[in-house]
Amino acid sequence: MFTAIEPMHVFDAGLFQTHCRQVWGINVSVLGGDGTVTTVAVPVPRPPNSDFEKWYNTIRAAQDPESLREQLNGRGCPRDILWHICNDHDLRRAGNKEQLARSIAEWVSILCSLAVR
Repeated sequence: MFTAIEPMHVFDAGLFQTHCRQVWGINVSVLGGDGTVTTVAVPVPRPPNSDFEKWYNTIRAAQDPESLREQLNGRGCPRDILWHICNDHDLRRAGNKEQLARSIAEWVSILCSLAVR
């Protein structure tokens, strides 16, 4: 079931802005365009495998997805590690560090629910 929200309330309440930034991952500080020019993505350099070991151990030891998301989004885990974990497991890679950590936490939550069955 879907609910239609009047356009006036969408813009007035900030729902459209929230949806664009949090759901679609649009970052207003990055230059955009009208879509007519394709930009080449800058590759994210892959850190050494030894750097991944700590964070995969953190993922394996996670008690719940929310605490995992907080640990990954904390100051210790670099964005490039999160990006490559998402890339290696075909998860969403767009967005900031918080969105990458959320993607990994949701992935772990799904894996845990499948393992319980």
